[in-house]
Amino acid sequence: LKFAEDHLNQDAECLRASGLWDEGRRHDRFAKKAIQSVKFSLGKDTSAYATEFTLALKNNWYLNSFEMHNPNVWYKESCDPVGTDITHPCNGTVEKCQNPLKNLEAGRPCPTTCWRVSFRFHQEESDFMIQVEEF
Repeated sequence: LKFAEDHLNQDAECLRASGLWDEGRRHDRFAKKAIQSVKFSLGKDTSAYATEFTLALKNNWYLNSFEMHNPNVWYKESCDPVGTDITHPCNGTVEKCQNPLKNLEAGRPCPTTCWRVSFRFHQEESDFMIQVEEF
């Protein structure tokens, strides 16, 4: 996926084939939920560390039992033209997001959701967060 072009690195079928996107376990209201705080790792000029970490989590007998949200395998719409400008007014709330497209569908993030709104949504529904630090 790292060298996939034309947005194939975010293509649902490619993400499923890589083992990164496991949508079959999503939205289990009884499962403990977690979110990963990771650098983007699916671009050709990025480190693969976060991707390798995610795959290792999926092979861990204990951590595999959690419903784990990885923001790298979600759509990357953004109301921020730069994408990661810390001074941009969007703080991940629907009220402050300037996304002209729909942010939520049936109360959940959808393909047109701003990445900040999606991340905040999953963070708020999670029981804990794993922050991955690269060296």
